Amino acid sequence: MKNANITYIGNNGVWISDNSSKIRVGGVVDMDTDIPDQLPILRGVTSNNFGYWFLINQTIFPKVSRSRIDLVLSGHTHGDQITFFGLYAPFINSKYGQNM
Repeated sequence: MKNANITYIGNNGVWISDNSSKIRVGGVVDMDTDIPDQLPILRGVTSNNFGYWFLINQTIFPKVSRSRIDLVLSGHTHGDQITFFGLYAPFINSKYGQNM
């Protein structure tokens, strides 16, 4: 990733700015293989900034700091993303069941 100039954002965040506007983009590691830590991602984020997170595993979503994060995208659930008519997933990998 370093050779390709790609910044890894696992348990970390980066600022993207344009003139006076700033967006904090952060990523949380997979809680099945590592320990999620949102504090480094939130460093310097205020309610005046736009916070944007990527989560590998949506199970951590209820613990996200909603006061400083505006948008969360999640995926990589090995089956939860496949549903029948958007109503039923045959395999649920989250302790929150169909609620996510």
